Amino acid sequence: MPDFDNLGDYNIRLGSFLDYKKTEDLKRQDRSEGQRGLHLTIKRPCEKLAEFIKKEQILAPEYTSNELDEDGNFIPEVNILSHEHLDNFNAWIFCCSIIDDLNDIEEIRNRFDVDSYYFISDINKFINEFQGSLGKNLQKCPNNKKGMPRIKYPKSKKVYLDGFYSPVNYSNDSKYMNFIYNTLEDFLASKDNRTIDKNLWLRKGKKFEDEKEFRFMLYPTSGRSEDAHYSIDEEYCFLNINLNECISATPIDISHQKTGAEE
Repeated sequence: MPDFDNLGDYNIRLGSFLDYKKTEDLKRQDRSEGQRGLHLTIKRPCEKLAEFIKKEQILAPEYTSNELDEDGNFIPEVNILSHEHLDNFNAWIFCCSIIDDLNDIEEIRNRFDVDSYYFISDINKFINEFQGSLGKNLQKCPNNKKGMPRIKYPKSKKVYLDGFYSPVNYSNDSKYMNFIYNTLEDFLASKDNRTIDKNLWLRKGKKFEDEKEFRFMLYPTSGRSEDAHYSIDEEYCFLNINLNECISATPIDISHQKTGAEE
């Protein structure tokens, strides 16, 4: 339980997609956390497609035909399904619960076997504290315990921290992104190959629905006007943050605060 008389000096744990994939705690474990599926339609043959099929790499063809029409397109097209497209992408995540009925608290406490809890009173100040503290932490300790950079990015590029927050959507729908390209080379050279569908970050299976999760996302980027997002190489970190005016020991009505990914 936080010391509400000394909220200016508080250590808090910031996890990641990888953290929730690898945790041994089965109540928190989600092997598909942050994962993105890909349904890619390829219209024409190419060396890269033949190479991927031969080596049976991550991209596995659902159907392949060597027959071509007069324009050189596959008959039918090659459909590729990948359940682990860019599965190694990792970002920071802080999870909590958003509830309408205070009676739900006891159920959530029992689910996770916790002794105490607190309420977030100002969502914007809360994530700003996280972002500021994480930035200082990365400058002070740029490498992880293995001696490797915590952020995987080109050395010639500047790195910024961006983020958003939103309630989680619970659905058992497929986690696929759908693209159509002439050749696999065209797809690999396109920005779609690096596309991150953040909506999939906010989707979890129905079995987690009782958690009523609300999550805060933080990730390295090349800038808000650009598409490049950089993966991180760590499971979690501890941040020293100032929680003054951010949290409360008593319930807070946040209906007046914006709680969507548009932030």
